[in-house]
Parts: sequence; structure tokens; C-alpha cells
Amino acid sequence: MCEDLIEFDTFTNAFDSLQTAHRVLEWDGNRKWKWFAISIHHALYMFCTNAIHFSNYELVLQQRGRHPDRGLFLRRDEDENYLVSSTEYVREDQPAYEIVWEETEDEPPEGGNNNGNNNEWLINIWSALARVQDGVFWMNRMVYTEPIELTDEEWDATIYLTNQIRNRLAHFVPRTYVFHIDDFRINGLHVLNIIRKLVDDSRAIDYPVDDTQEWIDRTGELIVTLNERLNA
Repeated sequence: MCEDLIEFDTFTNAFDSLQTAHRVLEWDGNRKWKWFAISIHHALYMFCTNAIHFSNYELVLQQRGRHPDRGLFLRRDEDENYLVSSTEYVREDQPAYEIVWEETEDEPPEGGNNNGNNNEWLINIWSALARVQDGVFWMNRMVYTEPIELTDEEWDATIYLTNQIRNRLAHFVPRTYVFHIDDFRINGLHVLNIIRKLVDDSRAIDYPVDDTQEWIDRTGELIVTLNERLNA
């Protein structure tokens, strides 16, 4: 590669944000926590999409005019009828949800799950989180992958970090915001643990082909040291 070019892939993009979340905590002053929140949020988002794309980027794109996780049809070998997907919100008046599959006597629409619209947008973080917890389809496509499960505390932390901190600071409305540092630290710890589950438990992370074990070791060590720093 030319020296004046820089390349990102699905793993190094996620790892870079996790590494940034660690490095900014070495800065002086409390405004470093803004960049920690933005970085750890992006790391979670990207590790989720890494775990579900299986070398096909179109699987993490959203079709225009259609909810990414509702109305999908699936029929497994042991099923007589199709299953169809819907969603259940985790918290009232919050965007986080889980995917639910129910048996149906209906048939898939013509063209199957593809409604003919172009795939244009990356799925949002709520779709990505729902999919890494779905053991019926998304995390059941390979015999070795496992869905993760978020605790109530991890859901609350992710919702708060995303809506109350990251979105307000990354999409800044001209006004004054005041946060407690523990809002960043404690919620960041819960989000970091979700990333740890993806890395340690899902067996779905797509590491670079070259030096795979080195990347596995580096990621694990980074999670441990970041956890220690947040707990200090």
C-alpha cells in the first residue's frame, strides 16, 4: 500500500475506537470524557456489526423504507411453517429492542426478504445490538457462534450513554450540558463489558487473517487495561 494511504477494515475500525477510548483517558482535564463516550460508543457499534456481517457487508445495510428487523421470514429444516420476525422494545419510550420470532402460516412476499429497494444505510446501533442477541437467526448462522445477552444494567447503560451523552455531544445543540463524571465512567464500564462478551463469548468476531492470534491477544489486553482504568 502507498505510504500516503490509510486502510480500515471491519475489525481495525472497531479496535481503533476501543484503543482511542483508552488513550483519551490519559489526557488532562475532564473534557476527555466526551471523547471517551464517543469512542466507546463507536467501538460497541462497530464490534456488533463486525460480529454479524460474516464477510458480507450487505447484511448490515438497511433497506430504504423498511424496518431492518421486522417482517423477515425464516424457515429452518425442522420447521413446518415459516417464522416471521417482530420486535419488542426493551424500555418504554426508548429505541432499544429485541427481535422476536413467531410461527406463521403466511408465505414470504414475492422476492423473499428483499423488497426490491436498494440497501443504502448502515443499520443503527439498536438493530446491531438486537442481532447479536438473536439466537434464532443472526447468531445461529454458524455452528460455532453464540448470541450474547445484555443484563438490565447493560441495557440501561447503553441507552443512557447513547441518548443522553453521546448523541448530545456528537450532535451538539447550542446550549449548556452538565454531566457527572460517573455518568461516563459507570455507564462506560457496562458498555465495555458488552464488548468483552462479543470478543470472548460470541465467537463471531472477524479478526484480520494476518496475525489473528496477536489481534485476539491485543484486544483482550486492551479490554482488561481499560476496565482497570475505569475502576481506578
